[in-house]
Amino acid sequence: MTTVTTIHLIDQPGGGITVCTTAGTPHPGQRLTPGQALATDLLRECTHRASDVRYWQGHDKAMAFVLELSNPEGLGYADKATLHA
Repeated sequence: MTTVTTIHLIDQPGGGITVCTTAGTPHPGQRLTPGQALATDLLRECTHRASDVRYWQGHDKAMAFVLELSNPEGLGYADKATLHA
């Protein structure tokens, strides 16, 4: 099973940064995949440097679109004309 974690960095007026992620709030002792461990490390740094970190920000629509286009069962093997249609 593939796990996708997205992290969005949003510059706010006045110099603040808001971080939105599809990752859940980290819990000590929780087993993580290598990708989840890396995302947790990045988010730990974000909590020190950003003004706001928001966990569980739902499904990332942009990532879902990219995954749909590259899915061989869906449009992954479609020709260019089919994709434009």
